[in-house]
This record gives sequence, structure tokens and C-alpha cells, in this order.
Amino acid sequence: IEANRSVHKHSIVILTSEDKVEVEDNLRNLISDFGTIRLVVRRGEPSSINDLLIVNPLSAKVVIILAADVPRPDARTVKTALAVLTVRGADSKAPVIIEVAQDHTASALRQALPKNFLPIITNEVISKVAAHTSRSAGIGAVYQELLGFDGNEFYFAQVPTKLVGQSFATAAE
Repeated sequence: IEANRSVHKHSIVILTSEDKVEVEDNLRNLISDFGTIRLVVRRGEPSSINDLLIVNPLSAKVVIILAADVPRPDARTVKTALAVLTVRGADSKAPVIIEVAQDHTASALRQALPKNFLPIITNEVISKVAAHTSRSAGIGAVYQELLGFDGNEFYFAQVPTKLVGQSFATAAE
């Protein structure tokens, strides 16, 4: 939401097997200001191709597949990733972020899926950030600044070839 504060008519669409009203209520209790974002929650099975089509993943800028809170969550996550691949096709360039629990699952997904499918081992990321912040004084503030969206926005643009490899000071001249 924070990353898209300056974007108007932007939607976040959630496909969940949980009760739609309960998910909406939980989100509204957690998030007080949705800004310009329109929240859409649909009930369905994320690994079902027919249910995925309900939320139109073809038009999504990013697809995020969260691990379910079940025993062996990676099995369900892999099924969902394969369903997204089937619906979107291998030619789609939009990133698909996949939360997995096991390193071997992430490795298998990296080998089997296109490069825009990005498996993330959540516990590993959290433990690495925690380890770095405990080793270096002040690094926690740096991570917060880089990873938080409070008052910051990044805009990406093509730059002239003559600026590639130049320092910021030289490019600013």
C-alpha cells in the first residue's frame, strides 16, 4: 500500500481459500489507511486454474504466492506456482514471488520455472537480516531505510548509454 501511495486506481487482489468476509475484516483491523488502493478479496483455491482466472493474474504487475499455514506448505505453494505458470504462460515478464519453507523446494522451483518466478525462503531471509543487524551497530536503521517505504519512493527509468558506469556526481553534471 505504501509503495503505491502515489498511484491512483491501483488494486490489490487476494485469492484465498479462507472466508472472504473474515479476511476482509482482519485486513481492515490491521490496516487503517488503504490510501488510493482498492482491496479486492475473492474466495477460491489458489492452485485451481479456474479460480485463478477469477482474479485475472494476466493483468497483475506482480503475483505473490504466500505459503499456507498448513503442514507441508511447500506442496500447496508449488501447485499454486504451477497453476500461475499455466495461466500466465512462460512468456510473461511480471515477477511471481513465491514464499517457500524449504531450501530444496526453492532450488527445484528455480530450476523448473522461468526466471521471473522468484522463490523466497522467508525464515532464511529473516534470520540473515537478524544476524546482520546483530553484528553491526546501526545496520538495522539502514535496513529499515532501504526496505521501508515511509516517505521514500523509487522510480526506475532507462538512462542514456553514455551514463552507464558513471558515478552519480558525473551523471548529475
